[in-house]
Amino acid sequence: MIIEKAYSISKTDEDTLRTYADFLYIEKDYQGAAQKYMEYFAVQDPLFRINFIPPERVDDLKRMEKAPEKLYDEQIFHRLRICTAHSGFLTMSLLTCQWLRTGKSKSFTKSMRLLANNETRDVGANCAEFIIDIQAVELLSQHYQANRMTKSLNTLYAGASSLSANQNVGPVLYREEMKRRTCRMLTTLSSTYFGLHI
Repeated sequence: MIIEKAYSISKTDEDTLRTYADFLYIEKDYQGAAQKYMEYFAVQDPLFRINFIPPERVDDLKRMEKAPEKLYDEQIFHRLRICTAHSGFLTMSLLTCQWLRTGKSKSFTKSMRLLANNETRDVGANCAEFIIDIQAVELLSQHYQANRMTKSLNTLYAGASSLSANQNVGPVLYREEMKRRTCRMLTTLSSTYFGLHI
């Protein structure tokens, strides 16, 4: 296959990685696709720093110098959400919706339905450090309350009440906290798909 040959020649070429990941996704090899998407992110920036600004904070951050969003591609995050769900990490799949700008509510609804009706491999995981969107807090808190997961609920609230969920925080601190949490989540996802313990 041509794409495998191209990948074997240059495993760090961004275009090859993206094409290979998209091919695996279309072939329904969700585990392989997610791994290649994570490789793609790692090649772009080994620290997984994504310059993502949620729509509700754009006005606050307009006066700041904005770094180019070379890593942000919404289609990758839509696909990563599906890949993560197929791998059984339904909480992480739900949290991937935070990065979406279009179809966000619909994706949150789909992910929440999956989480509520299926067993997840990341049940009770401490995902509070990954949350950058208040809608994720609301959905997860409802899920934890319905399943009487008190410890997870308390951890979620502790994480949500910190800097990234506070709308009164200045734009510089807010952006840095968003980067930190996004980086942490992508690092956790990559450790999952690469089989590494971080």
